[in-house]
Amino acid sequence: MKITSPINKVEEVELLISAGANEFYLGYINPDLKGAEASNMLNRRSYSDASINSKQDLKEITEKAHEYGVPVYVTFNEHSYSDVQKITLTELISDVIDAESDAIIVGDPGLMLFIKDQGLEIDLICSVAGGVFNSKTAEFYKKLGATRIILPRWIRTDEIKTLIKREPNVEYEAFILNARCHFSDCYCNFFHPPKSNQFLCKNVYSLEFLDLNNNPINSLQVREHIKEYKQWNKFCPESKYTDKEHCGVCAIPELRDAGVSALKIVGRARPTEEKINNVVLIKECLNILDNLPNNQFKYEAKKLVGKACGEPYLCYYPEVL
Repeated sequence: MKITSPINKVEEVELLISAGANEFYLGYINPDLKGAEASNMLNRRSYSDASINSKQDLKEITEKAHEYGVPVYVTFNEHSYSDVQKITLTELISDVIDAESDAIIVGDPGLMLFIKDQGLEIDLICSVAGGVFNSKTAEFYKKLGATRIILPRWIRTDEIKTLIKREPNVEYEAFILNARCHFSDCYCNFFHPPKSNQFLCKNVYSLEFLDLNNNPINSLQVREHIKEYKQWNKFCPESKYTDKEHCGVCAIPELRDAGVSALKIVGRARPTEEKINNVVLIKECLNILDNLPNNQFKYEAKKLVGKACGEPYLCYYPEVL
């Protein structure tokens, strides 16, 4: 299984490869295009800390990574784009092709068709924003040209196994560390600002809920939902309340057996040291997997994860516990 690591600096290439990264993904924006309409919303995290900000850096990262046989994928993973944005995207994707990066990550079927129509020759990866919860959706994106599917955060390991069995002719990538948002990416239209405590969705429980007649809703069910939501936010690693992280390492054996080929670490904007530590953790888990039976793997993996393991709301694949 490959370790797919985020990257946003040229100097991170060799550090992350030494730690065990097999693939990189990154955002790419061109600051010179910021005056264009909505040019800042071309990927789900278009702020500068989460993206490469120059064509030269993109080229350098790709060249250095390729020296080690490591592919580089570039994200253009918003749900949809205006005609003006597509003009900008044509230029940016051309930059990606010129840099000889290996693929782009796309969540919008319309953009996939647009890329074909424009004759832009680049491999396509279906983003988590594509919402591939079943094999028919995987087949749909494969027909549009996707060579890999990034699976949703909210999908069980048994569902993954069934999906891949029914549509095996494409690669699959699954989330393994960090940021298991409780909303579905394919339906989320919130803007992701640089500071996670600015996310409007993190503060939705402070809003007033009204029925169709504009009367306040104060039912027991709504109160219970808000209570659960507050509890989730308390343990959400992207909130200000905790330094712990969402984790799915206990499910690595099940993901491997299901046919998942890549494990995705979230965190394009995170510090270099944190990225390295994340890659090292997954690399050590894969080493354990190669040398121990599945029933012993979880025990050893939990020891590596340490204090975060067992906390509520932190597990990517709780069904394997």
